[in-house]
Amino acid sequence: MKILWIVNIVMPDMAKFLKLRESNLGGWLSGLANELKKNNDIELYICTVSNVIKTVISAQLDGVTYYVIPNSSSHLSKNSHLEPFWENINLEIQPDIVHIHGTEYAYGLAWIRACGSHNVCVSIQGLTSVYARYAKGALDNFQILKNLTFSDLKNRRSIFQLSTDYKKRGETEIQYFESINHVLGRTSWDRVHVWSINPKLCYHISNEILRPVFYSHKKWNFDSCERYSIFLSQAKNPIKGLHFMLQAMKLIIRDFPEAKLYVANAQGVFAKSFNSRLKQSGYYRLIENLIGELNLKNNIVLLPSLNASEMAERFTRSHVFVNASAIENSPNSLGEAQLLGVPCISSFVGGSPEFMNYGKAGAVYRFEEYEMLAYAVCKLFKNSFFQEEIDEGLSLANERHDPATIVSALKNTYEKILLLDINE
Repeated sequence: MKILWIVNIVMPDMAKFLKLRESNLGGWLSGLANELKKNNDIELYICTVSNVIKTVISAQLDGVTYYVIPNSSSHLSKNSHLEPFWENINLEIQPDIVHIHGTEYAYGLAWIRACGSHNVCVSIQGLTSVYARYAKGALDNFQILKNLTFSDLKNRRSIFQLSTDYKKRGETEIQYFESINHVLGRTSWDRVHVWSINPKLCYHISNEILRPVFYSHKKWNFDSCERYSIFLSQAKNPIKGLHFMLQAMKLIIRDFPEAKLYVANAQGVFAKSFNSRLKQSGYYRLIENLIGELNLKNNIVLLPSLNASEMAERFTRSHVFVNASAIENSPNSLGEAQLLGVPCISSFVGGSPEFMNYGKAGAVYRFEEYEMLAYAVCKLFKNSFFQEEIDEGLSLANERHDPATIVSALKNTYEKILLLDINE
């Protein structure tokens, strides 16, 4: 069976081949590809686009055939120029299944226009058409305007623009759901939203394999963690909820003055020079000001972008992991933390409650209610840790992210799609 993937990143093996910087995103794609290619009855082809190459480049690397197609257009544009490339690749490979990963960008729509939707399925990652509602992270317009920066205006990357971009990507996403017959998702939340757009779509459950290190790394242990430390894995925009986590920290340090909040991928928050001030985003300026107003500078540790091994180490050194997002479908960082046995607290948004078994695998709280978040953290700090909740989270994660189960289910889905399309 020939399987063609269309993905939004240059995969690690191909990035090395092209001498490009490897992305820290999409680690689950690599995990899934590595497991899928072990099957002798599957030939795996992976295609993506890049604006740093001028012609189509293909290579066979470690059992997978890769294609990288030149692209100079916006991710949000129609990408009609890709259609001849897709037609040629379709003729060359003649795939049995075309699997488009993600609905944010229009590369896959160009395939559908050029080659049709027969034997095509699309995986949901997030749902940008819904995320657009939450792009401001409950910040009011005055807060956003007050913290606008030169970088926001020059690069058109303000929080207002983020909301607009999500809406545009959402339009692309809706086109996908109106153009195909098969969609792959993971949560009741994404299933409901797909149903609301196109009730005729055939929905298939497909969980995600996490990055390999999270299966092999040592598990969290209370005796070796840094007491009263909290880890937030992302903070690049309001959706990730750092501004409410800071409000919660003000209450947490009232009871635990030694508490520390570690935030990954956040070193751009403090602008220490004129040049860094010019590059600072409005959201990071808001965060910098909030840290000052709440007198939290001694309780915050801003980390750089972390690779998988560094993330695993930071998870297991932390007393608790918090998923503070305004919206998520299936947060992989939460799955990674659970797989390592880390105590977890999560906002009750999107598909996240299913990861937490609706409070049985750790505390859940309404996103804006930072008081509830602070109370949950303090309660956990006072009671060492809740072994029943940790065990429940670990059990859920082991079942949800089991590679053999996921690959077997995906193969069955591919075979089902083939059978359904033949009978149409």
